[in-house]
Amino acid sequence: MTRFASRGCAFIVAVAMLVFVLPISLANAQTKTLSEAIMKTNMATSVESNGKLNLTFKAEGLSQQGQEEFAMVSEILNNLQVSCNSKISGNSNGTISRQYVKMSATVGGSPYSGELWSDMNLTGKTPVVKEIVKAPQLFEMMLSPEYMNKYMLLDFNQIKKIPEIDAGIGSMDFGKMLSENKGLQGAILTLIEKYSSQLSSGYNFISEEGNEYKVKIDDATFKDLIRKVVNLTAKNEEIQKLIKDLILTEMKNSGASTEEINNSKVDMQQMFTTLESQGFLDKFNQMMDKLEDVKILGDKGIDITYTIDENGYVAGTKGVIELVVDMAKLDKVFAESAIESESIPTGIYIVGINFEVNNRNINGKVNIVIPTLTSANSFNIVELFAEPQPQTEPKPVIVTHTVTGGQLPKTSTHLYEILLMGGFLTLVGALTWPRKKRYE
Repeated sequence: MTRFASRGCAFIVAVAMLVFVLPISLANAQTKTLSEAIMKTNMATSVESNGKLNLTFKAEGLSQQGQEEFAMVSEILNNLQVSCNSKISGNSNGTISRQYVKMSATVGGSPYSGELWSDMNLTGKTPVVKEIVKAPQLFEMMLSPEYMNKYMLLDFNQIKKIPEIDAGIGSMDFGKMLSENKGLQGAILTLIEKYSSQLSSGYNFISEEGNEYKVKIDDATFKDLIRKVVNLTAKNEEIQKLIKDLILTEMKNSGASTEEINNSKVDMQQMFTTLESQGFLDKFNQMMDKLEDVKILGDKGIDITYTIDENGYVAGTKGVIELVVDMAKLDKVFAESAIESESIPTGIYIVGINFEVNNRNINGKVNIVIPTLTSANSFNIVELFAEPQPQTEPKPVIVTHTVTGGQLPKTSTHLYEILLMGGFLTLVGALTWPRKKRYE
């Protein structure tokens, strides 16, 4: 990757993080009613939700090569549509959780669907972590025909005993990661609180209409916020410490080695030392001055509407986020960092993210029925390891987690369960890829 591309990607990642973090921080800064509703909903133990997301991906002014590359990517990403219905139910202390998710997606014009049931109980000496997946289209692509319409069972207590998986476990501790998530969430909320308390003046982008709160951030405001956040972080040691603690806690939870953690400490110290220097801040502010005429957010900007119910929970969230990447103009901003001989991409890319999530029956009785599995209607993922694999294909390296007890995270979006679902499906893909090749 070229130096320009590397710096450009880093900048885009930073912008993307701010897109999703800032609305919550700013809601907290401007109105306690909305921020308290978000936090209250995050602590719900049960909820039924439905949501949808779709992407639009456009480009203009591309070179011939750029058009060819964009055509391949846009075929998958443009008009990507995902819809999801879910039920979550757990106990008050977060040690027991059941989840049902029914998901459908249209990718590149092709429909996909799947269901997942999750059953987690971390109260006993031997924690129970089981997932059941039914995904006919996915199984048809990756497995032999007899598996297509069956349930697939993933039981961590069985999976972790498989030598191929045990060799890849390393020091990751899934139970510890879940149990320490409460502290991690606390660190995130504290960080948001610190930022919001410093960003409360000079902005007015939240409007209230009945039980709806609309957050609207345009391009100019967004760039001003980026400038203030960086300058605030450079001058506030308390915020720097919160960021360090947040990163290190996440590293520990994910099983990073002592050497990796110590190296990160050194890297972060060097980063903040640089950030605190007036020379860096001068250059950064000069770069932000140059970005004044470069769009980061499109005309739609960040536009999110939150609906609060009579009990103070977030019943609905609907929004659109439009990002713009103008390669030629960004090249001028980062020109001092780029080598003249490097080939700078051209064109303007516009990404639209449209989403909607509706919650009901929050903290109510949510009934989740786990399917009854038989030898006729299901198979265990462990069975796939018993079947011979083609010698020409390398054995996949599988990484999973050891469960040693703990507490499930409390979050209305249930991000960890959804990430776990994604991890399981990735695991299935890695395990069954050789089989797919064999049946093609």
